[in-house]
Amino acid sequence: MKNDPASPCKAPALTTEHAAALLAEDTPVCNAQLTGALPLRCTGAEFSRVRFIACDLSAAVLKGADFADCVFERCDLSGGCFAEAAFRRVRFCECKGVGADFSECAASDTAWEGGNFTYAAFSEAKLRGVRLTECDFSQADMDGCLLKNFTADKVRFARTNFFNTALKGVDLSTCALDGALFSAQLKELRG
Repeated sequence: MKNDPASPCKAPALTTEHAAALLAEDTPVCNAQLTGALPLRCTGAEFSRVRFIACDLSAAVLKGADFADCVFERCDLSGGCFAEAAFRRVRFCECKGVGADFSECAASDTAWEGGNFTYAAFSEAKLRGVRLTECDFSQADMDGCLLKNFTADKVRFARTNFFNTALKGVDLSTCALDGALFSAQLKELRG
């Protein structure tokens, strides 16, 4: 990651209601800190330099949302919908995302650090400059992903679906791949 997003000392706290009101008016949420339950439901929402701290986003539907220079700390994203979202220079620190939907998302210069993303959907995601560290992606659906400058360190990929995801150039030597799913021809592992 090139920059440290969402400086905590400059981010004023926003209430859930205020954030929802901004998004309802198609106004981006910028330079803010959010905590608590955020059952946000809006397509194409914009977040810039926002720090999400211990937020419950399990009921969130943020399809096509745009997150730039944001940090998610100890958040619960389980079951939340982030399909087709864009993540630029974003950090997920110690988050829980069991069954979260990140399908067709585009992530660049983004890190997932120390979280649980079992059963999460990343189908057809474009992951550029993404770093996974000490996470659990067991039984996650990562089929058809595009991986560029992708690194994974101490990540558990037990029964993870990598069908049609080229892993050429990806070092998984420190990761657990127990029962990972590939095509019958193992074309994902070529190179």
